[in-house]
Amino acid sequence: MVMLTLSRYEWLRARFGWLTGAFLVGYAIARTTGEFFREPDVFLGFLAGGVTMGQLLCIPMLLGGLWLILRTR
Repeated sequence: MVMLTLSRYEWLRARFGWLTGAFLVGYAIARTTGEFFREPDVFLGFLAGGVTMGQLLCIPMLLGGLWLILRTR
């Protein structure tokens, strides 16, 4: 629903990469939040600092999304 609303703005669609960046940031935040409520993988468990592998893998996705958003300015 958020992406549909954002895609209706012509000035956002004109900024190449902005909508993709917004999707990546939103997905990384949602996935990190979801990782708090699921069991960590049996063969990995919790990693350093009490984070799971899924949370660690969301960091590059979040950074990539932010880079795309900031690059369009």
